Amino acid sequence: MAQKAKHPHVKLLLDEEVRIGGVNFFGGTMWTDFNGGDLRAMETASSQMNDYRTKRLSRQQIRLRYIKTSGRNC
Repeated sequence: MAQKAKHPHVKLLLDEEVRIGGVNFFGGTMWTDFNGGDLRAMETASSQMNDYRTKRLSRQQIRLRYIKTSGRNC
């Protein structure tokens, strides 16, 4: 509640939607099972999704890899 008082114009969307000025905003966490663990799906995600191209796991610049986010390793 304290954070809400500090930021009255911010709305955290947890599997919700809000319409502001005629624009719909949807919030939620989206995950995939990579089409059942299909290697091609994982490699495609790795090369095309910003999460895998830009995120780093540490200051040593180790890239986030699909193997770290697949269901087998979570």
